[in-house]
Amino acid sequence: MKEWNVGYALIPVSLSASFLLAGKLYHKTGRCRQLAANCRRLHQQNKYLRKYRRELEGQHRQLCVMRHEMANEYILEMEYLERGLYSQLEEHYRKRTGYFHKKSCVVDTGNVGMDAILTNKLEEADKERIKVDFENQVMGKVFIDDGDLGRLLGNLINNAIEAVRHAGEGEIRLQIRTDGTAFFLEITNPYKGVIKKNKKGGYETRKADRQFHGLGLGQVKRIARKYGGTVVINDENNCFDVKVLLYMRDSFCRQKKAMYK
Repeated sequence: MKEWNVGYALIPVSLSASFLLAGKLYHKTGRCRQLAANCRRLHQQNKYLRKYRRELEGQHRQLCVMRHEMANEYILEMEYLERGLYSQLEEHYRKRTGYFHKKSCVVDTGNVGMDAILTNKLEEADKERIKVDFENQVMGKVFIDDGDLGRLLGNLINNAIEAVRHAGEGEIRLQIRTDGTAFFLEITNPYKGVIKKNKKGGYETRKADRQFHGLGLGQVKRIARKYGGTVVINDENNCFDVKVLLYMRDSFCRQKKAMYK
Protein backbone atom coordinates (compact mmCIF):
# COMPACT_ATOMS: atom_id res chain seq x y z
CA MET A 1 0.00 0.00 0.00
CA LYS A 2 2.80 2.43 0.83
CA GLU A 3 4.58 1.67 -2.41
CA TRP A 4 1.40 2.42 -4.35
CA ASN A 5 1.00 5.76 -2.53
CA VAL A 6 4.56 6.79 -3.38
CA GLY A 7 4.09 5.94 -7.05
CA TYR A 8 0.77 7.77 -7.14
CA ALA A 9 2.40 10.85 -5.61
CA LEU A 10 5.08 10.87 -8.31
CA ILE A 11 2.53 11.09 -11.14
CA PRO A 12 2.04 14.92 -10.87
CA VAL A 13 5.83 15.38 -10.85
CA SER A 14 6.20 13.29 -14.00
CA LEU A 15 3.39 15.22 -15.69
CA SER A 16 4.98 18.55 -14.77
CA ALA A 17 8.34 17.43 -16.15
CA SER A 18 6.63 16.30 -19.35
CA PHE A 19 4.88 19.66 -19.77
CA LEU A 20 8.16 21.52 -19.19
CA LEU A 21 9.95 19.36 -21.75
CA ALA A 22 7.12 19.82 -24.27
CA GLY A 23 7.20 23.59 -23.71
CA LYS A 24 10.95 23.74 -24.35
CA LEU A 25 10.61 21.65 -27.51
CA TYR A 26 7.78 23.88 -28.77
CA HIS A 27 9.86 27.01 -28.08
CA LYS A 28 12.87 25.58 -29.91
CA THR A 29 10.67 24.54 -32.85
CA GLY A 30 9.30 28.10 -33.09
CA ARG A 31 12.81 29.54 -33.08
CA CYS A 32 13.87 27.10 -35.81
CA ARG A 33 10.94 28.16 -37.97
CA GLN A 34 11.81 31.82 -37.42
CA LEU A 35 15.45 31.22 -38.35
CA ALA A 36 14.40 29.34 -41.49
CA ALA A 37 12.12 32.22 -42.51
CA ASN A 38 14.94 34.73 -41.94
CA CYS A 39 17.28 32.63 -44.07
CA ARG A 40 14.75 32.57 -46.91
CA ARG A 41 14.34 36.33 -46.75
CA LEU A 42 18.12 36.88 -46.77
CA HIS A 43 18.49 34.52 -49.73
CA GLN A 44 15.88 36.46 -51.72
CA GLN A 45 17.47 39.78 -50.75
CA ASN A 46 20.91 38.57 -51.85
CA LYS A 47 19.37 37.45 -55.15
CA TYR A 48 18.07 40.96 -55.79
CA LEU A 49 21.42 42.51 -54.84
CA ARG A 50 23.40 40.23 -57.15
CA LYS A 51 21.10 40.99 -60.05
CA TYR A 52 21.26 44.72 -59.34
CA ARG A 53 25.06 44.61 -59.26
CA ARG A 54 25.19 42.84 -62.63
CA GLU A 55 22.93 45.50 -64.15
CA LEU A 56 25.08 48.32 -62.75
CA GLU A 57 28.23 46.68 -64.09
CA GLY A 58 26.58 46.41 -67.51
CA GLN A 59 25.68 50.09 -67.48
CA HIS A 60 29.21 51.02 -66.41
CA ARG A 61 30.71 49.06 -69.32
CA GLN A 62 28.23 50.72 -71.66
CA LEU A 63 29.23 54.18 -70.44
CA CYS A 64 32.93 53.37 -70.91
CA VAL A 65 32.31 52.38 -74.52
CA MET A 66 30.24 55.51 -75.12
CA ARG A 67 33.00 57.72 -73.70
CA HIS A 68 35.53 56.29 -76.15
CA GLU A 69 33.11 56.73 -79.03
CA MET A 70 32.27 60.37 -78.30
CA ALA A 71 35.44 61.74 -79.92
CA ASN A 72 34.60 60.02 -83.19
CA GLU A 73 31.01 61.28 -82.92
CA TYR A 74 32.19 64.89 -82.59
CA ILE A 75 34.47 64.53 -85.63
CA LEU A 76 31.59 63.18 -87.71
CA GLU A 77 29.22 65.96 -86.59
CA MET A 78 31.76 68.66 -87.43
CA GLU A 79 32.18 67.11 -90.89
CA TYR A 80 28.40 67.24 -91.46
CA LEU A 81 28.38 70.92 -90.41
CA GLU A 82 31.33 71.96 -92.54
CA ARG A 83 29.83 70.32 -95.63
CA GLY A 84 26.33 71.63 -94.96
CA LEU A 85 24.86 68.13 -94.71
CA TYR A 86 22.16 69.21 -92.27
CA SER A 87 19.66 66.45 -93.08
CA GLN A 88 22.31 63.78 -92.33
CA LEU A 89 23.23 65.63 -89.13
CA GLU A 90 19.59 65.74 -88.06
CA GLU A 91 19.18 62.02 -88.71
CA HIS A 92 22.37 61.35 -86.78
CA TYR A 93 21.07 63.32 -83.79
CA ARG A 94 17.72 61.54 -83.86
CA LYS A 95 19.43 58.16 -83.61
CA ARG A 96 21.75 59.28 -80.84
CA THR A 97 19.07 60.94 -78.70
CA GLY A 98 16.87 57.87 -79.06
CA TYR A 99 19.75 55.78 -77.76
CA PHE A 100 20.49 58.04 -74.80
CA HIS A 101 16.84 58.30 -73.77
CA LYS A 102 16.13 54.59 -74.00
CA LYS A 103 14.18 53.53 -70.94
CA SER A 104 16.24 51.91 -68.20
CA CYS A 105 14.83 49.92 -65.29
CA VAL A 106 17.87 50.52 -63.07
CA VAL A 107 16.96 52.66 -60.04
CA ASP A 108 19.64 54.69 -58.23
CA THR A 109 18.51 56.41 -55.03
CA GLY A 110 21.83 55.85 -53.26
CA ASN A 111 20.34 53.15 -51.02
CA VAL A 112 21.50 49.78 -52.35
CA GLY A 113 18.88 47.56 -50.71
CA MET A 114 15.97 49.71 -51.85
CA ASP A 115 17.47 50.17 -55.32
CA ALA A 116 17.82 46.41 -55.77
CA ILE A 117 14.19 45.58 -54.96
CA LEU A 118 12.83 48.56 -56.94
CA THR A 119 14.93 47.67 -59.99
CA ASN A 120 13.73 44.08 -59.85
CA LYS A 121 10.04 44.93 -59.45
CA LEU A 122 10.01 47.69 -62.06
CA GLU A 123 11.69 45.28 -64.46
CA GLU A 124 8.94 42.71 -63.77
CA ALA A 125 6.28 45.33 -64.56
CA ASP A 126 8.13 46.37 -67.73
CA LYS A 127 8.25 42.76 -68.96
CA GLU A 128 4.45 42.59 -68.63
CA ARG A 129 4.10 45.94 -70.43
CA ILE A 130 2.67 47.55 -67.30
CA LYS A 131 3.62 51.20 -67.08
CA VAL A 132 4.92 52.44 -63.73
CA ASP A 133 5.02 56.20 -63.13
CA PHE A 134 7.77 56.31 -60.50
CA GLU A 135 8.54 59.53 -58.61
CA ASN A 136 11.67 59.43 -56.48
CA GLN A 137 12.45 62.11 -53.90
CA VAL A 138 14.82 60.20 -51.62
CA MET A 139 17.09 62.53 -49.63
CA GLY A 140 20.15 60.82 -48.17
CA LYS A 141 20.44 57.54 -46.30
CA VAL A 142 17.28 55.58 -45.53
CA PHE A 143 17.53 54.24 -41.96
CA ILE A 144 15.21 51.29 -42.45
CA ASP A 145 16.27 47.66 -42.47
CA ASP A 146 16.81 46.42 -46.04
CA GLY A 147 14.75 43.31 -45.34
CA ASP A 148 11.80 45.42 -44.17
CA LEU A 149 12.11 47.66 -47.24
CA GLY A 150 12.21 44.60 -49.47
CA ARG A 151 9.06 43.12 -47.93
CA LEU A 152 7.27 46.49 -47.95
CA LEU A 153 8.05 47.37 -51.57
CA GLY A 154 7.84 43.79 -52.82
CA ASN A 155 4.38 43.13 -51.37
CA LEU A 156 2.86 46.43 -52.50
CA ILE A 157 4.30 46.38 -56.03
CA ASN A 158 3.42 42.71 -56.48
CA ASN A 159 -0.16 43.44 -55.46
CA ALA A 160 -0.35 46.40 -57.85
CA ILE A 161 0.98 44.33 -60.77
CA GLU A 162 -1.55 41.57 -60.02
CA ALA A 163 -4.42 44.06 -59.93
CA VAL A 164 -3.44 45.77 -63.22
CA ARG A 165 -2.93 42.39 -64.88
CA HIS A 166 -6.42 41.35 -63.78
CA ALA A 167 -7.92 44.67 -64.92
CA GLY A 168 -6.25 44.30 -68.33
CA GLU A 169 -5.26 47.97 -68.51
CA GLY A 170 -4.06 50.95 -66.51
CA GLU A 171 -0.81 52.04 -64.93
CA ILE A 172 0.80 52.02 -61.51
CA ARG A 173 1.79 55.27 -59.81
CA LEU A 174 4.55 54.93 -57.24
CA GLN A 175 5.93 57.79 -55.14
CA ILE A 176 8.69 57.57 -52.53
CA ARG A 177 9.82 60.55 -50.43
CA THR A 178 12.18 60.90 -47.49
CA ASP A 179 13.41 63.89 -45.49
CA GLY A 180 16.01 62.29 -43.22
CA THR A 181 13.53 61.47 -40.45
CA ALA A 182 10.52 59.93 -42.21
CA PHE A 183 9.89 57.61 -45.14
CA PHE A 184 6.71 58.08 -47.17
CA LEU A 185 5.44 55.74 -49.88
CA GLU A 186 2.27 55.93 -51.94
CA ILE A 187 1.25 53.41 -54.58
CA THR A 188 -1.90 53.65 -56.68
CA ASN A 189 -3.37 51.37 -59.31
CA PRO A 190 -6.73 50.56 -60.92
CA TYR A 191 -8.60 47.34 -60.19
CA LYS A 192 -11.53 45.49 -61.72
CA GLY A 193 -14.41 43.84 -59.91
CA VAL A 194 -15.34 43.88 -56.23
CA ILE A 195 -12.77 43.76 -53.44
CA LYS A 196 -13.79 41.43 -50.63
CA LYS A 197 -13.17 42.15 -46.96
CA ASN A 198 -13.35 39.89 -43.92
CA LYS A 199 -15.24 40.58 -40.71
CA LYS A 200 -12.28 42.54 -39.31
CA GLY A 201 -12.14 44.82 -42.33
CA GLY A 202 -9.06 43.15 -43.82
CA TYR A 203 -8.69 42.51 -47.53
CA GLU A 204 -9.15 38.94 -48.75
CA THR A 205 -7.43 37.18 -51.63
CA ARG A 206 -8.82 34.33 -53.71
CA LYS A 207 -5.88 32.02 -54.32
CA ALA A 208 -7.33 30.72 -57.57
CA ASP A 209 -6.51 33.99 -59.33
CA ARG A 210 -4.42 35.75 -56.65
CA GLN A 211 -6.61 38.78 -57.14
CA PHE A 212 -6.16 42.26 -55.71
CA HIS A 213 -4.31 43.23 -52.54
CA GLY A 214 -5.06 40.57 -49.96
CA LEU A 215 -1.52 39.18 -49.98
CA GLY A 216 1.08 40.97 -47.89
CA LEU A 217 -1.00 43.85 -46.53
CA GLY A 218 -0.87 42.33 -43.05
CA GLN A 219 2.91 42.25 -43.28
CA VAL A 220 2.96 45.87 -44.51
CA LYS A 221 0.94 46.91 -41.46
CA ARG A 222 3.29 45.02 -39.11
CA ILE A 223 6.29 46.83 -40.62
CA ALA A 224 4.50 50.17 -40.17
CA ARG A 225 3.87 49.38 -36.49
CA LYS A 226 7.51 48.42 -36.07
CA TYR A 227 8.60 51.88 -37.21
CA GLY A 228 5.88 53.76 -35.34
CA GLY A 229 4.15 54.63 -38.61
CA THR A 230 0.78 54.30 -40.27
CA VAL A 231 -0.89 52.67 -43.28
CA VAL A 232 -3.88 54.33 -44.96
CA ILE A 233 -5.79 52.39 -47.64
CA ASN A 234 -8.48 53.71 -49.97
CA ASP A 235 -10.31 51.57 -52.55
CA GLU A 236 -12.96 53.92 -53.97
CA ASN A 237 -13.89 54.34 -57.65
CA ASN A 238 -11.98 51.23 -58.74
CA CYS A 239 -8.72 52.82 -57.66
CA PHE A 240 -6.62 51.16 -54.96
CA ASP A 241 -4.38 53.60 -53.07
CA VAL A 242 -1.97 52.72 -50.24
CA LYS A 243 -0.08 55.34 -48.24
CA VAL A 244 2.67 54.21 -45.85
CA LEU A 245 4.51 56.48 -43.41
CA LEU A 246 7.51 55.20 -41.42
CA TYR A 247 9.63 57.14 -38.92
CA MET A 248 13.27 56.32 -39.47
CA ARG A 249 15.56 57.61 -36.73
CA ASP A 250 13.63 56.54 -33.61
CA SER A 251 12.98 53.10 -35.07
CA PHE A 252 16.61 52.76 -36.14
CA CYS A 253 17.73 53.37 -32.54
CA ARG A 254 15.18 50.86 -31.24
CA GLN A 255 16.47 48.20 -33.60
CA LYS A 256 19.98 48.64 -32.24
CA LYS A 257 18.73 47.97 -28.72
CA ALA A 258 16.56 44.91 -29.29
CA MET A 259 15.21 42.64 -32.00
CA TYR A 260 11.64 43.34 -33.05
CA LYS A 261 9.12 40.63 -32.28
